[in-house]
Amino acid sequence: LIAHGYKTQEARSIPFLKSGSGKHVLLHVSLRTYPDNNQHREIMAADGVTEQEIDRLTSLPRGFRQGQIVAVLELGQTKELSHTERTQPTNLRAAVCDAEHGRFFTQIKTARW
Repeated sequence: LIAHGYKTQEARSIPFLKSGSGKHVLLHVSLRTYPDNNQHREIMAADGVTEQEIDRLTSLPRGFRQGQIVAVLELGQTKELSHTERTQPTNLRAAVCDAEHGRFFTQIKTARW
């Protein structure tokens, strides 16, 4: 979702990306799929994204696979958001996760495959 440019905020429970502001980092795709009970798909569908587009945005392009570094990201500022802020639709959509996922939101300024 990040490398495709759809996800523009990374939500974490600890602020470990804070020191990366203004820096370029590599995006590694895990070998395992994060178990969110397809919540990301529900958030995207609520944003008006079609099932076909969700499938495209949640898939790696030809030549890439899980377990690889797939993109270069430029990180922006990390902010600690209140629970109320995290439940705002714009923040749920930007991070593509629920309000309980993490309170530290880091802006993804750019993403390149």
